[in-house]
Amino acid sequence: MEENFNLCRSLHCFYITAYQTGMAIFKILFSSTILLLISELSRTETLIPDHYSLPVNDAEENGVSKPPAHFRKKRAAAASKVDYIIDIEVDATNIIIDQLRSVLVSLTYPLDLDADINITNVAITTVCSPNGQEIWCTCDNNYIWAPANCTQYQPCSNSTQNSCECIKALPPDGLYCQPKPECSDLMFGQGNQGSTSVSTCGENYNGNITAQCTNGTWIFQKNTCVLKPITNILSTFQQLSNQPTQIVQAQLPVILETINNVSTILKDTITNSTESISSIVKILSILSIASENITVNTTVMTNFLGVLNIILDKTAVNTWSNLNSGNDTKNQSSNMLLSVERFIQSFSANESVNITTDNIELQSTIVPYGNYNSAFQNLNTSGQINIPGSELEANTTVNSIAFKTLSDILPTRTANNTNDTKISINGIVMSVNVKSMITDVSLGFGLKNTSLVNPICVFWNFSLYDTEGGWDSSGCQFQSKGNGSVTCVCNHLTSFSILMSPSIPEAYRLLLDFITYIGVGISMLSLILCLIIEAFVWTIVTKNSISYMRHVSIVNIAVSLLIADTWFLIGSAIAGTTKETPVPACSAATFFIHFFYLALFFWMLTSALLLFYRTIMIFSHLSKAAMLAIGFSLGYGCPLIIAVVTVAATVPQSHYIMEKACWLNWNDTKALLAFVIPALTIVAINLLILIVVIFKMLRRGVGETNQSDEKNALIVIVRCIAILTPFFGLTWGFGIGLVVNPESIGLHVVFAVLNSLQGFFILVFGTLLDSKIRAAVFRRFSFVTAGSQQTRSTSAGNSSSGNRFRNRFRRRNVFNVADLTSTSQSATDSLVNT
Repeated sequence: MEENFNLCRSLHCFYITAYQTGMAIFKILFSSTILLLISELSRTETLIPDHYSLPVNDAEENGVSKPPAHFRKKRAAAASKVDYIIDIEVDATNIIIDQLRSVLVSLTYPLDLDADINITNVAITTVCSPNGQEIWCTCDNNYIWAPANCTQYQPCSNSTQNSCECIKALPPDGLYCQPKPECSDLMFGQGNQGSTSVSTCGENYNGNITAQCTNGTWIFQKNTCVLKPITNILSTFQQLSNQPTQIVQAQLPVILETINNVSTILKDTITNSTESISSIVKILSILSIASENITVNTTVMTNFLGVLNIILDKTAVNTWSNLNSGNDTKNQSSNMLLSVERFIQSFSANESVNITTDNIELQSTIVPYGNYNSAFQNLNTSGQINIPGSELEANTTVNSIAFKTLSDILPTRTANNTNDTKISINGIVMSVNVKSMITDVSLGFGLKNTSLVNPICVFWNFSLYDTEGGWDSSGCQFQSKGNGSVTCVCNHLTSFSILMSPSIPEAYRLLLDFITYIGVGISMLSLILCLIIEAFVWTIVTKNSISYMRHVSIVNIAVSLLIADTWFLIGSAIAGTTKETPVPACSAATFFIHFFYLALFFWMLTSALLLFYRTIMIFSHLSKAAMLAIGFSLGYGCPLIIAVVTVAATVPQSHYIMEKACWLNWNDTKALLAFVIPALTIVAINLLILIVVIFKMLRRGVGETNQSDEKNALIVIVRCIAILTPFFGLTWGFGIGLVVNPESIGLHVVFAVLNSLQGFFILVFGTLLDSKIRAAVFRRFSFVTAGSQQTRSTSAGNSSSGNRFRNRFRRRNVFNVADLTSTSQSATDSLVNT
């Protein structure tokens, strides 16, 4: 290569990579390759290289030439073929680089040299040329120097951080520029899409880092790097739990002081390393098990909390998030909390102690007698713990600990959902430990986010999901909310917090309130008008039992909805008067709202059964009195039973109403089901009745060919659907969607519009579109108009023409009135009986 290096001071050097497959003698291969290149160059520009530097090893083994060093085996091909990558160094003075590239590109591959040898590709990879007293070797298109070459040799100016395209040297190892990889850096080297690379962690770590080439960048896949001091401590601790109590008692203070000092010094590194945090959690777990049979003093507890404070720092939140999402590390946060609870059970002091760090506050209190009251005020949000004196023996030690950042570290998986993204931990996490049995503890949580709603009092259940742990509400009850805090009551001790979910944004809530109140106002006015019209035409439209019961249903539907809307407004006013909802008044409003909304639905059911009766005629033998009894039993008897049972089942638990509204509770007792289930059941029944009615109406039209009759049947079907829809409560079906997805703005808007305007629907479809009612109204107004004309005509006759003219006009007007009455009565009877 020395000769070639000297030539490169005055000549251009080209390194051509030829991809060849075959099992021929290598001397022949080289000769064939060069002859081919010369032949191609001669046919184009007659450019004959002055010199070829072909480092060929002539040694033969078993009669076959041995491959030279520049031959690199690529892969095994067919059974009798092998692929090689051959680097060919070409020195020349009169070859134009661009022309040479053009020639190589113009070749059609593969090039068959003979039956056994072919060249699959030829490309220029590296161009070396003199630059003063130096040789600059530049990579051609789509090629690049390996990071090791860039590190070993000085890069030219056109270099990048992780790789380079030019170096100021001709490497003697014969490995020239390589194809550009999709990923390349000094840590993981080069690789293409999907390839993986393993790198060492560094001088102060044990383990390695695995990365995968993804979209041109090395992405970390696994990091097992652990600081060597932590690894050494962990290996020392492995056998501590098996040591005698005396040894543990003696070694524990020293060990904890050591790990506390190491963690403090290496805090920034630890908080960004999943493996380091996992190792510390293992150390704490070993220590907590080892401490079960010893007494932990204040110094030892201070060092323990010091280590815990490091891994619970806010800078470690993202690292904990990675641990919680890993298949093998989901239980690390749960193990950490379990270690704290176990270790704190061994803590004992001769006096009350308060230990505070940046992220943790521990209060150990000796209660001589009476109630235990503890407040945490040194964290971002407050917390209170209260245990009644009846639960505590004299001189009981109560250990309470609060965590500032643990609410951001523990996952939100619950007993019902492994990954509930809709809820968040909205208070600090507090843990209470008393050596005696406690069945009544009150917990107060200051809210981190006051815009969240639906508080659920929970504790961390270590046994959920195969010891991965999760939040559980068993044994805990929500008590009250106000002044930015929530109060819970639980019948056991462990680690507690509060889960809450987002509410509808305030702007949308104002829009929904506007739609609801305007709609309710229109609904109430419509219902009042409906009742006035019914009273105005009552005697005309209730000539037979069927029409009588139909209008009884309409009137009771209107009355029920009107009273329910009135109580809705009263309940809204009660809930909005103070920050804390007055329970007695709100409960009364909720009862009447529940009762009359149910009455609305059951009278809808009565109306549907009457429609079924008119179509199928299965109740034709019933008298008016019997039908009234059935109607009022269904309409008011069933709702009363359901409403009373709901109160009896939920009021003792103090969860009859919602937190911020006078309506049935959902989160705690599911009292809302006492409205949803009957309402949706009635909707389903009414839908079935509607289908049967339409089917019967269509069958009646079978065989009729009159186009007008077919058109009339279609109009009747459309009218039935339009009338039955509000009465059967189909719009309340959107309530199912709201139960499933309560954050959906669209469902809220549709539900608010349709249901707040239901009174208007009753007026339009139940009254104004009824031809019988319109005819009756027309008759009433015609009667009033005719009576007025009679009075005016009679008065005029008396004043101007005397008795003769008066009698004539009177007879004429009496005849007109009687005729009109007869005609209207006939028309009405015809309409009523159809």
